[in-house]
Amino acid sequence: MPGADASISAALGRAFEAKGIQVINRTSVQALERGGKQVIIHFTRGGPAESATTEAAFAAVGWPANLQDLDLDAAAVTSSPRSIPVDDYLRTNAGHIFAAGDVNGRSKLVQSARLEGRIAAWNAVRGPVRRIAHDVVPSGSFTDPEYGTVGLTEDQAAGDHAIAVGIAWYEDLIRPVADGRPDGFCKLIVESRRRYVLGAHVLGEYSAEVIQMVAACMAANLRVEQIAELQLAFPTFTEAVGTAAQLVVHRLGIAPAAPSWNTLLPPP
Repeated sequence: MPGADASISAALGRAFEAKGIQVINRTSVQALERGGKQVIIHFTRGGPAESATTEAAFAAVGWPANLQDLDLDAAAVTSSPRSIPVDDYLRTNAGHIFAAGDVNGRSKLVQSARLEGRIAAWNAVRGPVRRIAHDVVPSGSFTDPEYGTVGLTEDQAAGDHAIAVGIAWYEDLIRPVADGRPDGFCKLIVESRRRYVLGAHVLGEYSAEVIQMVAACMAANLRVEQIAELQLAFPTFTEAVGTAAQLVVHRLGIAPAAPSWNTLLPPP
């Protein structure tokens, strides 16, 4: 998962391996070969050729736009093999034609396509007045465990900003422990000077739901200390967001952090 935050990728890899899945990273697949009822995958990892045998092979490396039957040349619409370029108003090079959703290659997510469709329709009827932005687009991947993400990864944020990071572990929270799902975490990445959230990454139960809350806070331009003082329903998985925010606030020297409940328990 090269596009994910490194902590998500590492944790998900460990979870897969714990389920008996062999994970082979940083490979280049050379060929697929039938071997009876099996599939032999030939690959390299920058060295000698290797192979692995499995029951089925799936390619998940992106998808092209379905443009073959649109006859775009007749409308003089510019396109590439993978998408139709558009401007911030979702206009193609032919100003009266708009392209929304996966076909324009900008944000290949259902939630983005829905908004783009509404904006493209508005601009087509009323004129190009509404711009599309994909600055805050939460997404989830329904693996097991699932994960949710929004904004920058830690490495991306650290490249251009001074940052503070807070991680709330599910095992320190009441609801995940009570539900028997204590494996997971919520990571907040905050710009240190102005204290806005640059990104968030959640792994574990309900993570795709939890990340929506962070996205709403980012869209509302809440500073991390404001998030830390939200009175969230208890006990819920979204407590992880408030806890992570409190840790960041503590690290930035804005306020002290209270101990978590399990640190108050007597040793076994």
